[in-house]
Amino acid sequence: MIKNSFYKVTLLGLLLLLLFSSNDCSHEESVVTGKVFPVGMTVPIRDVAVKVKGGDSSVIITDGNGFFKIEVSSFPVELVFSKEAYRTQVVIVKKPSDIVVYMNTGS
Repeated sequence: MIKNSFYKVTLLGLLLLLLFSSNDCSHEESVVTGKVFPVGMTVPIRDVAVKVKGGDSSVIITDGNGFFKIEVSSFPVELVFSKEAYRTQVVIVKKPSDIVVYMNTGS
């Protein structure tokens, strides 16, 4: 009787562990990360606005290293990159990945 209860509790624990870990993995699958650079340069651009085209989501701003991380609802997704003195750029991302974006100067 005690062995039977032990197995039930162990099975329940494993099921809960799988449930929470699969939820965490699915969350990570909807994230796009990357860096933004000026064309031909190796120094990244900070304060670039990144948003989902046509989406209601908030705007993400690149950090001091040009890094961004944005959560999206599905793929493919069009990300819009904009900053004063640079041309707005739209990048199509087909799967969760780490991308590099190069922006041209001018409007």
